[in-house]
Amino acid sequence: MKILVAYASKTGTTAKCAKMLAGYLAGADLVDLTKKTPILDKYDLIIIGASIRMGYIHKTAGIFINEHQQQLLSKKIGFFFCNGFSEDMDELIEDNLPDEVAKKAIVIDSFGGELVIEKQKGIDRYVAKMIAKKADEQKAPLPRIYTERIKQFAVKLLA
Repeated sequence: MKILVAYASKTGTTAKCAKMLAGYLAGADLVDLTKKTPILDKYDLIIIGASIRMGYIHKTAGIFINEHQQQLLSKKIGFFFCNGFSEDMDELIEDNLPDEVAKKAIVIDSFGGELVIEKQKGIDRYVAKMIAKKADEQKAPLPRIYTERIKQFAVKLLA
């Protein structure tokens, strides 16, 4: 089975998760959607990952999904999101994936996220500093990548 793991990442967390996922999927091709558009015809299983900002997936991933919707519907598909804070998955799916595509997916999950202030720019950096400060004051944990979810995601895809 020929597998594609395509992703769009703003600060590198989604790229990191995509690489981890590809490590569980022997021979998977890894493609950064912000740099290249893969040819979907040669793949049996297509996984698309995207960062989430303010409840919406990375613009490049959203455009890719919408432009290739018919091809995606003819394949085995899965989606993962990287978001720093717990958000309602049903709402994320509804707001970011066409209904038919979401229903066709073998698995859709969130791999968590990271809050790396150094990788933020502009207003995002300011907001990230405020979040980190508030978390520190409240002794609350910062976002993290859920590596066990990545492994479970791969297992579900290959079942």
